[in-house]
Amino acid sequence: MIAIIFQGDELAQKLALQSINLPVVSSLFAPLLQMIIAQMFAYYAALELGRNIDKPRNLAKSVTVG
Repeated sequence: MIAIIFQGDELAQKLALQSINLPVVSSLFAPLLQMIIAQMFAYYAALELGRNIDKPRNLAKSVTVG
């Protein structure tokens, strides 16, 4: 499990196999910061796996253009 955690969260760091440590920020901005990191992680993971990031699989099944 990879955890996106804030500095000082020792329990989450012990439970995770790997962790991405972020600086402590206001609780108002914490979800935004975590979301950006998660999106970047997914993007680079897809690139590493050789997936086409501009045409996700099954996109036509879930999105309709009206």
